[in-house]
Amino acid sequence: MKIAGNDQGVAELKALHAADKNHIKCLIDEARTNTDRSAEFRGKDGVLYVLRLDLKSGDLQVEPSHRQRE
Repeated sequence: MKIAGNDQGVAELKALHAADKNHIKCLIDEARTNTDRSAEFRGKDGVLYVLRLDLKSGDLQVEPSHRQRE
């Protein structure tokens, strides 16, 4: 499994994983079961990110969400 995409988003996802390994498992499970194969999470920087799962390769793509709060 590879994690790619927005560098800051990848760093935030890794920080979440370091703090609580179950949190990233829940995000991946949510992405796996959603019809659009994605799950949102908020980093410590306050930015909302989207985690997308590629079912064929198992890779994760992280990008900032277009649904940011102001």
